[in-house]
Formats: sequence, C-alpha cells, structure tokens
Amino acid sequence: MTLSSTDTYRNEYDKLGSILPGKNLVWFKRLRDQSIAKFSRSGFFDIKNEDWHFTNLSVLRDRAYSSSAMSEGTFDTKSLKGIDAYHLVFIDGKFKPSFSTTKNLPSGVTLYTFRDMLDQDPDLLKKMVNRSFRELDHPELNLNLALMSDGFCLKLSKGTKIDKPIHFVHHSCPRKNYSASHLRNLVFAEEDSCATIVESYSGDLRKNYFSNIVNDIQLEPRAKVFHYRVQGESSEAISLAKSLVCLKQDSLYENFCLSTGGALSRNEVRAVISGKSADCKIAGLSLGCKKQHLDNSVWVHHHDPESTSRQIFGNLLTDFSKGVFQGSIAVDDIAQQTNAYQLCKNILLSDTASAYTKPELQINADDVKCSHGATTGELDPRSIFYLCSRGIQENDAKKILLGAFVDNLLKEILVIPVREYFKEKVRFWLRRQIH
Repeated sequence: MTLSSTDTYRNEYDKLGSILPGKNLVWFKRLRDQSIAKFSRSGFFDIKNEDWHFTNLSVLRDRAYSSSAMSEGTFDTKSLKGIDAYHLVFIDGKFKPSFSTTKNLPSGVTLYTFRDMLDQDPDLLKKMVNRSFRELDHPELNLNLALMSDGFCLKLSKGTKIDKPIHFVHHSCPRKNYSASHLRNLVFAEEDSCATIVESYSGDLRKNYFSNIVNDIQLEPRAKVFHYRVQGESSEAISLAKSLVCLKQDSLYENFCLSTGGALSRNEVRAVISGKSADCKIAGLSLGCKKQHLDNSVWVHHHDPESTSRQIFGNLLTDFSKGVFQGSIAVDDIAQQTNAYQLCKNILLSDTASAYTKPELQINADDVKCSHGATTGELDPRSIFYLCSRGIQENDAKKILLGAFVDNLLKEILVIPVREYFKEKVRFWLRRQIH
C-alpha cells in the first residue's frame, strides 16, 4: 500500500520527534503535536481554496519530501562577497559555523540559532508563536511548526542599531532529490531599535527539493526593520516562504523579495498593523523564464488609525513562465485616516508567458485613502523603434527599457548597499535572457 504524502509526513514526524529541538519543552512538544495533527487532517490546500487559486501544489500532494535526507555539505563562499554583512550560513537546514561570520556584533544584539534559542530563551519563542497569527490554520505553516529543525533568532534590545546587515544564507545541496528543509526565523525588535536583514536562498543546479520557510517578525513601538529576500533556488526546487509581521505604534517595516529561482515558488507576507502611525512597505520583483511559476501574495490588515501601507510588485516573464500577484488590504472601522496603496506591473517577453493579478480591498472605515492598480503588456515597440533609430541595437534597446522598469522597482529598497547587491543579480538575469 502506498502512503499519501500527508501520511508520510505524519510518519516522519513520529520518527523524528525524539531528535527535533525543544523535545524537553512540554508546551512546545504539545504545539508540535497539534500542528502535525492539523496538517494530517488538511493536507496542502488545492486550487479550490481562494488564496491558492493561481498556484497548484499538486506536486507536494503527490509526493512527500524527506527532512532526514543526507546532505553533500558543499558551499561556495564566493556568494558571501557580494555584500558587507554579518553572515549566518545554513546548509540543508543545518547551521554551519565554519562559514558564518557573526562575531563582534554590536552591544544589544542577540543572534541565536533556533536550537540555541530553545535552550537559552524559550520564553521568546512562546511569546512570538502566541500572538497575532496564532489563529492561522495554514497547512504549510502547520507543517513547518511540526518539523522545523533550525533557523535564526535575532533579538534587538531597546535603542539598538546594527551597523551593517544580518545576512541569513541557506543553501540546499542534498545528496538525493526530494529532500526538505523546514526553517523558522524569529525577529524581535524592541523600542527604537533598527536592523537590516537579508535572506539569500540558493541550491545546487537541477536538484529537486522543498524549502518551507517561516519568518516571525515583531516590531515594538518606533522600531525599524528593513527585510530583503533573494529567492534563487535550484531550477527544480519548490520554495514556500511565509513572513508573519506585527507592527506596533510608529514602527516601520520594509520588505522586498527578488525571485529568480525555483520551479514553483511563493513569497507570502501577512502583516498586521496594530499601532497608530505605523508604516508597512512590501515590494518585490519576479524574473521568470522556462516553465517557472512565481507567486507573490500579500495581506495587510490595518487595525489602528493613521497607518500607511504600500504594495509595489513587478513581474518580468519570458518563455512559458507564470507570475502571480495577490494583494489584499483590510481596514478596520476604527482605522480612520489609513493610507494604503497597491500596484502591480507585468511585462511579458513572450506570447506564451502569463501573469495573474488579483487586487482586493476590504474597507470598513470612511475616512481613508486606498487605491490599487495593475498593468500587463509587452515592451512598447515605439520605444524600441525610437532607441533603434538612434543607432542602438534592438537587444540593447530592450535591455535599456527593461533596466528602467527594474530600477523603478528597486528604488523601493532604501538601503543602498542592498539595492546595489540586488541590481547586480538582476543584471546577470538580463544578460542571460536578452541576447
């Protein structure tokens, strides 16, 4: 008898339960048990679920990916040279201190691995998982909670400001296909603190694996977190990433995701604004080719008045690739004077590429300024003709126009060194695709 993928994950949890971190914490073990039970009942959502209508997870329902697969353990440290940062390196879900450079962190900064945090500060985890998102009953979230094996925890004391980014690097190089990594990252920024976080995900060429990442981020009053993500997974990989963000009064959260890798990827951000005058900016750029499926889905909920949010996304798609943007803005009745804006622009570089855009506004207050917009099309032939008439080759003309499209999105990244780091990755993609 062949087990379903859901039953296989259940069996794997039963097998790994004794070696997963936090097994001696009664409340945490109970939480894991509840999570795998929920996942066993639901399995992964199908396209009948409105939030997953454009992204089909049948590949995950048809086959389970093992968390106990062996790793090759190889990693090219050249990838760390593109950005001046404190590097925290994980390979196939396991922390690698030999590749990491986290010494000499500023006073007031505590940086743990997830395993160390469970030993040294388990109350922080308990606080984080019992906040605004505890009611979420999402299969991939439950699976992560049940099988999470490591990750990082960044805690910023009151008034602490980090001089350069924290760079979380995860590289997948499994010995065999169909491996899985379930990582959990926590960020707790106390009052008046400030940090820049960069996540980079990569994998060995043509390896088939499943990366299931969850970020829990909480900003206390007047805290600032600049959060950037590069999804450059293997061309055969499945990447699901979910960021759960809670903003309190006068805090600022900025998120940007650059997606270039993976056979199927979804970058999901859910932000709850539960403080007056908080500011939430979420943006991203997906560069798709071949048969890639790249999904950006964002939900922002305004609970309190005078807060602002922006969702700015773009898809640049060629071959048979597909890009998805779902954006939702919800405004409670007491959240008067909310200012929320949403925009998605898509450029299709082939007749067989496709883009799906689903904006949504749920407004229960009357004194607000909320808007959304979306465009989809090809490069303007008149602009190409104009540049060619000035002696510029057609491919170079296309690169100029696409560069302008990309630069307009990348300007959403306020941290200049990170913006330049992302620009170089975009230029590399354009050189490969436009020739």
